[in-house]
Amino acid sequence: MAETTELACPECGGLSFNWIVRQVQRGPMLEFSNGHRNGEGYEMGEIVDSDIYKEGVFCEGCDKMMDVEDLVAVE
Repeated sequence: MAETTELACPECGGLSFNWIVRQVQRGPMLEFSNGHRNGEGYEMGEIVDSDIYKEGVFCEGCDKMMDVEDLVAVE
């Protein structure tokens, strides 16, 4: 089994990051009284894509985007 190492922001030491995923959702399609149509997701499916390697991650500690490769191992 592969071991994992938690990664941190090299600038602030933060451990919480945001990124965007494309995820399958299941649920009904609805039409609202103003004519707008949208889906109401009630079950989350698989993640089919992520922008981690294209756009990087957003560090919640220092409020900036950074490349995944720039993150450092937590010791």
